[in-house]
Amino acid sequence: CSTICRLIPQSQLRAALARGEVFRLHRGWYSLTTDHPALPVLGSGCALGCISALRALGVWTPDTGLHVHVPRSNSGRRLPDGVLHWGRTPAHGWLVSVPTAIRQAVSCLETEYAVAVIDSALHQGVLSAQQWTLMCHVHEQSVGRLRHLVDRRAESGLESLTRLRLVALHPQLQVEIGPHRVDLLVGRICIELDGFAHHGRDRFDADRRRDANLVSRGYQVLHFSYEQVKYRFSEVEIAVYAAVEADRRKQDIQRLFPQNRTYGS
Repeated sequence: CSTICRLIPQSQLRAALARGEVFRLHRGWYSLTTDHPALPVLGSGCALGCISALRALGVWTPDTGLHVHVPRSNSGRRLPDGVLHWGRTPAHGWLVSVPTAIRQAVSCLETEYAVAVIDSALHQGVLSAQQWTLMCHVHEQSVGRLRHLVDRRAESGLESLTRLRLVALHPQLQVEIGPHRVDLLVGRICIELDGFAHHGRDRFDADRRRDANLVSRGYQVLHFSYEQVKYRFSEVEIAVYAAVEADRRKQDIQRLFPQNRTYGS
């Protein structure tokens, strides 16, 4: 984990610098790595803001470049390149508070992405339930309008985006079916979202065994990639609606002819 080191004895700091264990990022600022997220704003009087601050805390965010919080008192100073969020709050440290970052994200992002960011912040524990409730009350017109859309059960931004885009089908998040838990469930259609972390032979084999078990229980499993959800969602939508319609027809037939009920249904 990257950690900026401050207020340690100078003799220890000099020794750590000489051994290459600590790196000087800016005057008075040091880090255990050379790629600390605070680098772009150090010495500018600014701080990481919006989704850049949240990303540094482990929250899922869309990749829209660097977002910087700029206090109004910084007018006239050279500012970092990126999306600038001007505000009255001075920059203390290298990132803004979580509530400030959330408010900036809500005003900066499209609704579905703002909701996905809030879902992730709540799920990760970066934003507490109490903080979220208070924000919805204090900022009712901006943040509060999203209250009914947020679901902290979402374990990834992909789940949030898919849930919102399929809202007409009333998808359920993180549903347990026997020993398994599926990302989203629409009727008897299991939707699995495979991000970049899904790789390796062992994981592939485990997923196939899991899919086979779910099918034996009467469910259909659909897998979609990060690229499909983010850039080609029409492929997801068409497949899910077709599967839901096919399952509806199948259940209608089984109600009319129960003797034809298939194994596992």
